[in-house]
Amino acid sequence: MKAEIRDKSIIYKNKETKIDDLFDTDFYALSDKEAERYYNDTYGVNEVFNNLIQYYLAIEEWIKKNDADRLVVGRSDVRYKFFAKDVCTKKGLYVDGVGFKDRFVAWISYQLSLLSSTLYFAFKLLAIPYKPGITSKDKFAVVRTKASIKKFKKFPEIYQEVESFFEKDSIYRLFPKGKRLKWTIKAYINAFKTMKTMVAFYVPMLGRHFKYALFDFYKKRIIYAEIYKMMMEEYLPYFKGCNFYTGNNLDRYSVIEEQLCQKYGLKSYCIPHGIEYGFKFPKGFSCDVFYVHSQFTADYLNSLYNTKKYVYDEDIICRMFEYHYDKPHEKMIIFFTEPREVNVNVDIVNGLLPKLEEKGWNLYLKLHPGDSKTNYEGLKVDYISDYELSLTGNICISRKSTVLLEAIYNNSLPVAIITNPKDQTMFTLFPSLNSKEIVKTYNIDELFNVIINNFKN
Repeated sequence: MKAEIRDKSIIYKNKETKIDDLFDTDFYALSDKEAERYYNDTYGVNEVFNNLIQYYLAIEEWIKKNDADRLVVGRSDVRYKFFAKDVCTKKGLYVDGVGFKDRFVAWISYQLSLLSSTLYFAFKLLAIPYKPGITSKDKFAVVRTKASIKKFKKFPEIYQEVESFFEKDSIYRLFPKGKRLKWTIKAYINAFKTMKTMVAFYVPMLGRHFKYALFDFYKKRIIYAEIYKMMMEEYLPYFKGCNFYTGNNLDRYSVIEEQLCQKYGLKSYCIPHGIEYGFKFPKGFSCDVFYVHSQFTADYLNSLYNTKKYVYDEDIICRMFEYHYDKPHEKMIIFFTEPREVNVNVDIVNGLLPKLEEKGWNLYLKLHPGDSKTNYEGLKVDYISDYELSLTGNICISRKSTVLLEAIYNNSLPVAIITNPKDQTMFTLFPSLNSKEIVKTYNIDELFNVIINNFKN
């Protein structure tokens, strides 16, 4: 019996199943059991698990539960091709649609991306004027993302540097241009060493084709990570014995930071820019102290990881979430998008728009920084860019996001819309969304009824 992976779905017996929909409660129970097996000392320990291994496991579980004896992957997502090849090789199943050409394309794309990234980042780093003057502070932070920068504005007592290749006042200004150039050259060399270490760890466990998925995932990420590592290696020794704060929680940057803080005797604190996952990662969240959004979450994560590092501090959470926006405005209906499974965002918007149009009400979209207007072309929606305004005194709709918590603290009604098995599972796996103030809806009709009962022209 033939099955096919087409794009990001499995088609079998005339039924199409999105691979994302395989992430149900049973899957996460399996994932939690498997997580510790994939612990290692590379900075990719968590993000490889979350972005690659879990999808590998989902495909493997599907194959175990179904009686397909042949898998066609010629039109599938490139990473799924390699996962399917390794899984089917272990199971003794035939795979059609992945071969030398796919491996070569993944390899050459990786090589070219490394080279082009190195040249590009060297150009951007050399464009930042050199302004020496590192000042040691007891409490300090290096912030990277827009979300983290906004969060840390609430904590002026923490000395902050912004890490960016695109800002002249970036932390890179503190280092001579010659040193920055050496970093980029060394980053290119170190990228091969890091990838070799990752391949040596993961391939024996998952199969020889898994390395091509690693190539695809890291081709635009690994040079940046290596440069960041060398910059922080140079910067942190100035602050021995001090307290380091970050908004990074699981990704490669967070692991780099934690490892270097331990090396140089700094105590590290995470004020996360996003909501905490409740499923298990190989390493868990970074830092010595990790501030969470509720006492329930602190208890849950401390139990999950057998630690005491997860802390709920009401003052910190209030400072993170309260915006004190005081400009008068009419109540708005705002949907906050997510960067993953954009098609789910589009389906929700398409389902809600006709109902709102009948009432003469507008729908506003607040795009996630990782999302784009191009994903919503042709839809009759308005866009809102002011984040504080969007969260204050409105109906705030989201699938599963920190904005639902922020809305509580800013006189808005938080409404979750959960329309598919993965979102349902993920929602339950975000302990902080356990809050009773968040209204949960499971289809467009329920969502619209909540809006009718809480929105007035």
